[in-house]
Amino acid sequence: MYRQWLITALAALAAWPTLGHAENLAKEVKKAVERSTLDQPGTKAFHLRATVAPSFERDKESGRTGEVEIW
Repeated sequence: MYRQWLITALAALAAWPTLGHAENLAKEVKKAVERSTLDQPGTKAFHLRATVAPSFERDKESGRTGEVEIW
């Protein structure tokens, strides 16, 4: 019984500092998402092209190659 109460008390103490900062944390996460999204107003257009192929020598002749393009 004492152990369960102690675990509950420690969990409450660990969570206590974050309770007041939850709103600020949500704002920070929202700002980070806005900065990392590629379709924001004012962002420059981009084009990425990747060629993929097997890395093992035994699979080089398997014909499993391809290209991926992102606009």
